[in-house]
Amino acid sequence: MLSNGFATPIRLEPIPSKLYRHFILFTHALAVLALLHPSSMTLLLRIPLILGVFASTIFHIRKCTRADPGAWIWQQSGEWKSTRDNFESDWVVQRIFSLTRYFVALRLVNATGQREYILWFRDQFDAGSFRRLRVRLQFYQVEATRPGETI
Repeated sequence: MLSNGFATPIRLEPIPSKLYRHFILFTHALAVLALLHPSSMTLLLRIPLILGVFASTIFHIRKCTRADPGAWIWQQSGEWKSTRDNFESDWVVQRIFSLTRYFVALRLVNATGQREYILWFRDQFDAGSFRRLRVRLQFYQVEATRPGETI
């Protein structure tokens, strides 16, 4: 007998992403290269800007490696539960910004109106969990725009 993959909750416990870290390094390196390119900016203006880019790189790398996102559970009802520091809260998907093979970008909202922006890369989960998440989000996206239709 076949089981319905949408009936079971998806439990996600993301780990820090190497893809995101490489993306941060790449974009900040491009910013430094752009500042080194000959332009009409004086050297006194370029040096603080380059130092600012380096400071931004260090800040973002530390933020992405130190972040403890906790556990996220997408329940059968379509609601999300997050568990962080022994505190549990309920969320609902408000918008799916992007859904690709490499990453998922979501906006969740809770009952009080607080928003949570999520960017998850494929290397933060095992292949099966990320695939199940993408498939369920594709179905949810169609259901949210055209209720009752199937993919």
